[in-house]
Amino acid sequence: MDRIEVVVQMAGNGTAKVDGDVGTGRWYLNEHVRRRNGELGMLLAYYDDTYLRGGDGWLFTSRKLTPIYHGPPDLSAPFVPPPRDG
Repeated sequence: MDRIEVVVQMAGNGTAKVDGDVGTGRWYLNEHVRRRNGELGMLLAYYDDTYLRGGDGWLFTSRKLTPIYHGPPDLSAPFVPPPRDG
């Protein structure tokens, strides 16, 4: 993180499902970065989360980041192929 000057992360649409004391969610994000060397970057991705409700409320039990795009903000880098289920 010492190479990064500033990061702006914006969470977009998300979904959450609850079954008793267990939950799952998917949250899309758009992240813009400016590195200390002046280079600009962009990350488009989503988080797949699992949650557990306990005495102190809801807590994360896992979080997986899946990138869709990671490169220059002009979208000139290749997009990441979607993961295959199964």
